[in-house]
Amino acid sequence: MSDVFPALESDEAWVLPINAVIVRAEDATVLVDTGLGPQPRTFIARDDWSFFISDESVGERPHLRDKVKSLGDSDLVDLVDGETDVSPGVRVVPTPGYTPGHTSVWIASQGSTLFLLGDVVVHEVRVADLDLVYVSDHDASLAAATRRTVLGRLADEGTDVIVSHFQGVGRFARPREGFSWAALAKEQAAPVE
Repeated sequence: MSDVFPALESDEAWVLPINAVIVRAEDATVLVDTGLGPQPRTFIARDDWSFFISDESVGERPHLRDKVKSLGDSDLVDLVDGETDVSPGVRVVPTPGYTPGHTSVWIASQGSTLFLLGDVVVHEVRVADLDLVYVSDHDASLAAATRRTVLGRLADEGTDVIVSHFQGVGRFARPREGFSWAALAKEQAAPVE
């Protein structure tokens, strides 16, 4: 991590006086100031919102009724379609398949980028075999197509990536068929400010 993305040592809840996103990886917690000002916003892909707030989904996942559905009654939710800049240098990017509106996040500053991949890839074996079906994928064909497109772009651009289910920051490469993943040493990762 860098001075801008400090690794926090604790798993305790953080109450912050700034509007921030906290991203947890296996070895660190990264704090990203969204720059959205004093009124926090929640950006949710419209396709995910529609899917998870449906009567059927809430029936299968009762915790959504109390934890998420009430957000819809506030004015703090922005439903987004497509790639959307949510603040300077922070963009949400559709990466559907795992869920109908699964979204990843680009963070860019001073010529460096960091991509928060989320659940596009949940195991390294799926990096080499993009068509391997994951039981939790909402749409396995769409998830495979998303992996092919997104990992290709990240590999071609040499972008630093945080994958929710992998350790640390790393990069994808195209050695032959499929892709490979390599974790970066802390000093190799580009600082993003």
